[in-house]
Order: sequence, then C-alpha cells, then structure tokens
Amino acid sequence: MIANEKRQFCLFFLCFIKRMCYHIFRYLSKYLNIYLWEDIMGDVFKALSDPTRRKILELLQKEPLNAGEIANYFQITKPSISHHLVILKNCGLIIDERKGQNIIYSIDMTVLQDMMKWFMNFMDRGESDNEEKSI
Repeated sequence: MIANEKRQFCLFFLCFIKRMCYHIFRYLSKYLNIYLWEDIMGDVFKALSDPTRRKILELLQKEPLNAGEIANYFQITKPSISHHLVILKNCGLIIDERKGQNIIYSIDMTVLQDMMKWFMNFMDRGESDNEEKSI
C-alpha cells in the first residue's frame, strides 16, 4: 500500500511541476516574444476563419504580390487589406520582403505544414481509437 501512495504522490508531483512550467513559460512568453504552439494554432485558425484572408493566401500561393496588387482583387479599402496582411503575417502564414519601395508578400508554408502534421496525427489517433472500439 505504501508503494501505491508513493506512486500517486509522484504522479501528482509530476503533474504539478508540468503545470508550473507551463505557467512560467506562458508568463515569460509575454516578455520574451516566445510563442506557445497553442497560441500559434489559435491565431492561425482565427486568421483562416476569414474568407478575405483565405483568398489572399490563395493569391499568394500562385505568386508573390505587393499590397496594391492584392487590393486589386477585392472591393475593400487598402487599409483593410493592410490589416488582413498584418494578421496573416503575425500568425506566420505569410512573410514580407522589401524590394525597393515595395513590400512583397509571399506565403510561408511552414505553419501550414505544421498544421497538416497536427491534423494527420489527430486523424491517426481518431482512427486507432475507432479500431480499438470495434474490436
């Protein structure tokens, strides 16, 4: 019985340490510009929820464009396009590069690849759970 109590205490202690590390890292991330995966994913899902931003990504998938060229595809103001570009840039879906007086935007596949990897792992876990239930 004592071994079982020690085991439960160790599990409790490890969970406590894990939670404390998470909160410490989250607190420090505000000041060190370090982002947690959960925060990035939340920002990406918010960014992708808007049809204008999805259309911008589709345009940038074909070729890099500047803000004026992107704005030509929409019936909204240039400041609104700029706002959408900032959101996409902040969550890592696009990158910008200055060429002379223009800023050229292009799609950054890194975050999208990470999301696809997460989705595939999520789907694999779901299928393995379904297989276990059917057995």
